[in-house]
Amino acid sequence: MRAVVALLCASIALAAAADTESSVGVRLTAASASCNSITLRWPAAVGSALSVLEYGVWFRAVESGSADANEPMPMQRYAAEGLAESLVEVGGLKAGARYAFEVRARTSEGWHMYTDSLYETTMAPSDFPLPILAPEVRGFVDCSTIRLSLPTLRFCHASTHIALEYRRGGPDGDWQMMRERVLGGDIEVGGLQADAVHEFRLVGFEQATEARPAAGSSTPPILTDLFSTHLLDPPRARATSSASFDIAWDGDSPCRPEARW
Repeated sequence: MRAVVALLCASIALAAAADTESSVGVRLTAASASCNSITLRWPAAVGSALSVLEYGVWFRAVESGSADANEPMPMQRYAAEGLAESLVEVGGLKAGARYAFEVRARTSEGWHMYTDSLYETTMAPSDFPLPILAPEVRGFVDCSTIRLSLPTLRFCHASTHIALEYRRGGPDGDWQMMRERVLGGDIEVGGLQADAVHEFRLVGFEQATEARPAAGSSTPPILTDLFSTHLLDPPRARATSSASFDIAWDGDSPCRPEARW
């Protein structure tokens, strides 16, 4: 039981990192950043009163050392017409330069602001090598599906990519390839065993050669029903006599119907 509690506490500490900035639109993220491009990702409009006909990306350079908030450069639309998907690579950028991005949605009533503004810097050759960060736990969909947030892929060479690997059962298990090419952003991983311990890590590849996994590139052990149960709740004790107590505990899990404590 102590081992289970330790795993839960470690996973909760990891998942506590959240975006605390105020927002007026949906979240715009950088899926990747190279020396001359930024790949943007945003959630598609679902259940909107007005149907979205297309998306558009606007961007501008942010001058270094300038009072950007007071005298910003005008936004320009990226030359990619009719964006129906919610993922686009903005190319033709300068290396080591900072840019502001925003996504707008066109409905039958015209263009509307859709996302928050995102500030991101392209990479420069002098930035490397960089450590590979671990995925973060964003949430749990059900007893066999977990939602992960992957860090932004940063590179300069076109042959560079990262992959998601998976291990079940703790340090004695073998790492297995789960997804060969991933970008930054939220992903859902399903088909997991409900009563097992799971770990995920990212590995880098350069010209098809796998880099040695770095310390800190994997999640702590994770239980898929972490946030939907009372596993961490303390037991309740009620004295029934001078020498006995009645112990009650809500630690059962819908993902483990045959658990015994």
